[in-house]
Amino acid sequence: MPLFRKFVERGSWKNRRMMPLFRKFVERGSWKNRRMMPLFRKFVERGSWKNRRMMPLFRKFVERGSWKNRRMMPLFRKFVERGSWKNRRMMPLFRKFVERGSWKNRRMMPLFRKFVERGSWKNRRMMPLFRKFVERGSWKNRRMMPLFRKFVERGSWKNRRMMPLFRKFVERGSWKNRRMMPLFRKFVERGSWKNRRMMPLFRKFVERGSWKNRRMMTLEIRRKGFMEE
Repeated sequence: MPLFRKFVERGSWKNRRMMPLFRKFVERGSWKNRRMMPLFRKFVERGSWKNRRMMPLFRKFVERGSWKNRRMMPLFRKFVERGSWKNRRMMPLFRKFVERGSWKNRRMMPLFRKFVERGSWKNRRMMPLFRKFVERGSWKNRRMMPLFRKFVERGSWKNRRMMPLFRKFVERGSWKNRRMMPLFRKFVERGSWKNRRMMPLFRKFVERGSWKNRRMMTLEIRRKGFMEE
């Protein structure tokens, strides 16, 4: 339908499957049927994910694929430039997330190197040492990850006390918000979290605070060379 350009300017939604030149279909349209919007460039130019019609970085989201099949979105580079996974449209390091894989099958994401560079385990997209986590394996079978070399050298995620490369995972928080633990470098080198009173490298962790209120730990401990490598 080469002359179908304005078919839907004042046309029928019911027959939306036939609108090849539906450029402005979603200027005020439905996200539910997003797989049909080939020219959806500015659909979300000024909104939130909830109101994804307005996403400012959503320019080429649907040029060659649907969200459902997001693994096919070759032009999805900046989809998540400034957000969290929950608001995945904003992930700053998510550039080529879907070039060759889907989130569901994240073990296949060859370009997922920095996915988790600055987050917590809950938001594992931000793990600084997670570079090649999913290059050739799945998280579910993380014991088998060929590029996961030292993650589980002496333990599994379940036994995270053994993660030798977990140094800055929780640099500025509490365990619950473990991405924030500033003095957690070697916290789990030789002890279990459950018995944290016995951690050999936990020397001055509680010099001026309680474990319960570990979020309030001063930085003076670090200045004194706490847990030097």
